[in-house]
Amino acid sequence: MRGRVLRPGDAGYAAAGLPYNKRYADVRPAGVALCADANDVRAALLWARQFGVPFAARSGGHSYGGYSASHGLVISLARMNNVQVDTRSMTVRIGAGARLRALYAGLAGTGIVVPAGRCPTVGISGLLLGGGFGFSSRHLGLTCDQLLRTEVVTAAGEVVQVSGDSHPDLFWACRGGGGGNFGINTRYTLRATEVGRVSVYQLEWPWREAQAAVTAVLSLMSAAPDTLSCRLGLGVTGGGPVTGGTPGRSVSALGLYFGPSQDLAGLLAPVLAAARPERPQIEDLAHPQAH
Repeated sequence: MRGRVLRPGDAGYAAAGLPYNKRYADVRPAGVALCADANDVRAALLWARQFGVPFAARSGGHSYGGYSASHGLVISLARMNNVQVDTRSMTVRIGAGARLRALYAGLAGTGIVVPAGRCPTVGISGLLLGGGFGFSSRHLGLTCDQLLRTEVVTAAGEVVQVSGDSHPDLFWACRGGGGGNFGINTRYTLRATEVGRVSVYQLEWPWREAQAAVTAVLSLMSAAPDTLSCRLGLGVTGGGPVTGGTPGRSVSALGLYFGPSQDLAGLLAPVLAAARPERPQIEDLAHPQAH
């Protein structure tokens, strides 16, 4: 391998072996293959097959289901995190180990975007292959809708280039069919879209305003243009006995608008009139910073 294999006790193993989702923190691998390229992935995969070692592929590691944790071998794509933006062809090439913070950093200042998710530590692979969505999805589509080509290491150890013209059935399956089901994806080429500045908002209400706020937000979004997105949340604030805080409840709404903040404020006006939020935030931002 061009990359490294880490075993328990090796420098770097503790960090490399721990999944982001601490629910699976006790699932420690016998080894972590820090792959540098598709050939490393192939070597790790064929070795695991030859010796009957269970394995899991890991990109960002957020997996709610713990699919990227294993007591055997973790085939880590974390080092394969390059982002190459081509404004002439309006494409973005992304290594399968890139997280969203790397994607947005690569897109900053280019004037083009790829619709993706909110959380900066989410891996592009889980989001794309699993059909994930974000604040841009209503207007620009899902991340998987932008896929033009992907490189896949199959269970047989083949490194194949997959597109609408090559292995079209596998290409179809990779566009939201779930990560890790059909092979280990190692690289993606995505279609980009030219976008100017956008605006964002964040609103929060005390629990006593919950009914009015939720009713107003749902009414707005039922007729809102696709250029407006919203995440409506009802949650607990202030921690609880474990953290020493005093638990409370609140309602929040936040999202992105493909247009200036002045127009966004106009769209939100019925919501603001129905239930007055505490310290509302409405501002213009460049798209990569708006997530």
